[in-house]
Order: sequence, then C-alpha cells, then structure tokens
Amino acid sequence: MKIYRDEVIRVAAGEVGYLEKASNADLDSKTGNPGTGNWTKYARDLWDADPHFYQGPKNGYEWCAIFVDWCVYEAAGRDSRRAQNALYYTGPYGAGCGMSVSYYKAAGAWHTSPRPGSDLFRNC
Repeated sequence: MKIYRDEVIRVAAGEVGYLEKASNADLDSKTGNPGTGNWTKYARDLWDADPHFYQGPKNGYEWCAIFVDWCVYEAAGRDSRRAQNALYYTGPYGAGCGMSVSYYKAAGAWHTSPRPGSDLFRNC
C-alpha cells in the first residue's frame, strides 16, 4: 500500500503547536514542559514501536528529521517497515538530515528542485 503525501501532510498539520520538551516529561502534551532539551513524543513513539527503526533511541537529539519520519510512520498506519521503505531507509537507520539525504541519493530520489511531497533540506 502506497503512502500518500496528503496523508503525511494531514498528520503533520495535526501537530501544529507541539513544543519541544525540556525533559522526558509531558511528551504527549502539546505545550507542557516546554524547553530546548530535544525531547519529543516523536522519538519516543518510533523507539517504542520498533527499537530497530533507528540504530538507537533518539530523544535528546535534534528532531527535525525525526518529526518527518514520525509523520510518515503515522501515515503508514504505524507500520515501521512500510514507513522505512517510504523513506528509502537502507540502514543503519539514522535520524539526522544527513542520513536522510544519503538514503534519498542512494535510491535515486534526490532532486535539486522540490516536487510535490518532497522532503526539503537546507544546509545538509
């Protein structure tokens, strides 16, 4: 089953207002425990769903790419293998922009001009 960009966008739009957390508290609250600790429900959910989604837990790390992965995971019906396939993951599974760029390039899915549904990167 294909993952449609409109579903990924719908999932992402539902997260508008979610604040990064100072610690591992209130991860499910959109506004509770705000801070700059790089703690999110996104990294927790991916790790809890499949400890092999990444090569290790990612809470406490920059989470921009983790958020995109989580949106794809949700749009994939919380099927981690389906989400990894949609993201062109080949392993070891990393959560950073640089890792995502390498996956897209290896799959021939890297483009210098955005297309509908593109994952956008700047300065990676």
